[in-house]
Amino acid sequence: MRTALPLSVAAATLMALSCSSGGPTVCEGSDAIPQQTVKVDEDLRVAAVCFEDPGGGDLTYSGVSADESIAEAFGRGGAVFVRGVSPGQTSVTATATNESDLSESVEFQVLVTNQAPEFTDSVTADEVGVGRFGRWRLHSLFVEPDGDSMTFAATSNFPGLAVALTDSFVNFTGASAGQAQVTLTATDPHGEAGSGTISVDVWAPEVVFVDEFDSDASLDDWNELDDETELTIVNGALVVKSLADGRYGIAERSGEDVAEFYLDITTRIEAGGQTGTIWFVNNDEAYRLLFGNFADDNNWLFHRWGGADDGWLEVGEGNSSLIALDRYRTYSIIMYDMGMQILVDGQVAENVIFSDFEASTIMAGLWLIGTEDGTEYDRVQLSGRPGSTSHHDIADGDAKRELPHELMLTLPPLSGHQ
Repeated sequence: MRTALPLSVAAATLMALSCSSGGPTVCEGSDAIPQQTVKVDEDLRVAAVCFEDPGGGDLTYSGVSADESIAEAFGRGGAVFVRGVSPGQTSVTATATNESDLSESVEFQVLVTNQAPEFTDSVTADEVGVGRFGRWRLHSLFVEPDGDSMTFAATSNFPGLAVALTDSFVNFTGASAGQAQVTLTATDPHGEAGSGTISVDVWAPEVVFVDEFDSDASLDDWNELDDETELTIVNGALVVKSLADGRYGIAERSGEDVAEFYLDITTRIEAGGQTGTIWFVNNDEAYRLLFGNFADDNNWLFHRWGGADDGWLEVGEGNSSLIALDRYRTYSIIMYDMGMQILVDGQVAENVIFSDFEASTIMAGLWLIGTEDGTEYDRVQLSGRPGSTSHHDIADGDAKRELPHELMLTLPPLSGHQ
């Protein structure tokens, strides 16, 4: 004999069975999820996504993006995440699935944003001389808020200033005097770009002196360093001759402080001989550039003065096909704080980069060297930045008088392949 359940009990039992076997439900207030904003390459946990399981079971979350080229969606650790891929807008469907494989979903919009590179304004103006160059480090001029890589471009609105990119640097070279606006642009992998402008003043050097040695009157401006030097004018050229074995004769000229100098020397290198110059910044700083046939087939040597204890310290050496023997060539020297440029008849022969020190671009005194056979100089021209020349003493006296001559004047060894 069966006993019938009261109607109220039967209804309650049916409701319980229905709830225990039902799928997940959206939490109250979570059925209308606001638009989610995420940056490119950023993961965002969508906290507004909320599901409940009536039976109290565990839920597994997943996500599907309508356009995965804009955003990706996925479940992780009981939540739904979206990841920005590229700027744009798409929809994402978030789904919760219970242990009975029943599920519920909710849809929301996702906006993916990307921040463009930003110009820092760390440099807004600069200057460079005609024939001189400078550089800026682009990663110091731009920041990328999203941490993306950047590619760069640079343009100049003035033909008298050339710009070129090398790795993460922009190099600029003055060609003629005037004002230039350099526009720099940084672009991230998503095509977002930022730009900035730097104003550059290109100045022309002023001639400090020119000696063409057309007459003996030219010797009024040049002095024999000591009794071991002989200076003469022969056929329109200054001949500097050493009267002692194993050392230089020196023609000296001083009294000008020239900032950012240009030095042009037209000279002839005798086979087996040397020519060159020594210049001074102050009592302690001097440089020496020599041309000729030296050891290891080098035809140029560059040194800086290391003091009485160290003497001349090698900075650079090499062999340039532009350096010729037994004929006149014009050798031009341009100093930078990070290096030196050597030109021969207007063509760049060498770029010497200083790795362990910063040099001065000031010239306060100049020597021309001569060997026992005599070294010929047809023309010498010194130029510099306008307004940078002045006549005044250097420290306690001329730099040349403070340096030990016995070390300064010794010739470096010549090559055995003369």
